[in-house]
Amino acid sequence: DAGRALIVSYTRSPLLGTITSRVAVLNTMTGKQTGFTQTLSGEIIGADPLRVDGSRVVLTRRIWNPFTMSGSAKMTVINTSTGWPTNTLSLSGDLAWSPGFNADGSRMVVTTTTHNYFTGTSNSRLAVLRVV
Repeated sequence: DAGRALIVSYTRSPLLGTITSRVAVLNTMTGKQTGFTQTLSGEIIGADPLRVDGSRVVLTRRIWNPFTMSGSAKMTVINTSTGWPTNTLSLSGDLAWSPGFNADGSRMVVTTTTHNYFTGTSNSRLAVLRVV
């Protein structure tokens, strides 16, 4: 809602090259944190409100495995009133770009791509998700 801010930071492991993100919800009226800091795997590449009042935000994460040269996508819904995640969706393949929404916000489209670096081929996937 108008009295909340989503704060995101991340660290990269110098040894493994993996990224870990941290997310906190801040009450802008009191300056205090709502709930606890959430630690999530991967790099957050998008934070989109799911409701007009801002009470739900979907965080889109890109998780890259440098050892297998493969990626995956995770989408986590954060309840900004409590600071807690409510749902997480995992998709195979690396994110092609941040999700898009239809005009009324009731549907979200996500695309992922898998690459075979040995054969030079790629496969794309498209998911249309209903937002509730």
